[in-house]
Amino acid sequence: MHRAIHIPWVTKELWDRVQEVRKNRGAAKPKRKKHSFAFSNLIQCHDCGCALVAELKKQKYTYYHCTGYKGKCHEPYVREEVLEEQFGKVIQSHRLEPETLD
Repeated sequence: MHRAIHIPWVTKELWDRVQEVRKNRGAAKPKRKKHSFAFSNLIQCHDCGCALVAELKKQKYTYYHCTGYKGKCHEPYVREEVLEEQFGKVIQSHRLEPETLD
């Protein structure tokens, strides 16, 4: 084996710092939420039990659909307005007694 003798371009300290930065580049970064959806983390898919997630389309319409985590799910998407109506019916069907409100 032949050992080369050369002048280093960078110091050992700089080399070690760069290697540390490169090693940490692939670390998972926390996801930033772009939107706050009304029913996030509240609803599960009727078909498979996976979570429903929301998507904003055309910066105007909110659709919820199954994550499909357990495999391809055949349930279609649902508009947020439909969920609002259904939740409203459930809430209106419940009555709180005045003592409970106090």
